[in-house]
Amino acid sequence: MNKRLFLAAFFMSTSYPVLADSDTLTQFFQKSKISGQVRSYYFSRLYGATHVPNQSSFAIGGLLNIKSAPFLGGFGVGVSFYTANDLGTHGYSPSTVDTTMMGLTPSLNALGQAYVHYPKFGSYLC
Repeated sequence: MNKRLFLAAFFMSTSYPVLADSDTLTQFFQKSKISGQVRSYYFSRLYGATHVPNQSSFAIGGLLNIKSAPFLGGFGVGVSFYTANDLGTHGYSPSTVDTTMMGLTPSLNALGQAYVHYPKFGSYLC
């Protein structure tokens, strides 16, 4: 089984530039697109009651989008990855942390989308 996996990986890695609509692997990566954003948010709940503690959350995060250059006559693939991190700003008491955005965890990471695109048929999400 490992031999088959190795042969498949070898075939894909050596034939990929031929399958791409670019002359070289370098041109393929140059025609691919990478974009992203950095974001921050602060969210608080002020209850105004002595028996209910106020809650707040702060996080920095962002997203990374990768879209391949066309290959195999027009196919393309894309993925988006999202992340947020509290950078140690959450309080130590769970009752004072607003869990609306990220829960009690110090970070949140997600594969937001993955798709195959062919212009003739549109995009197909995976």
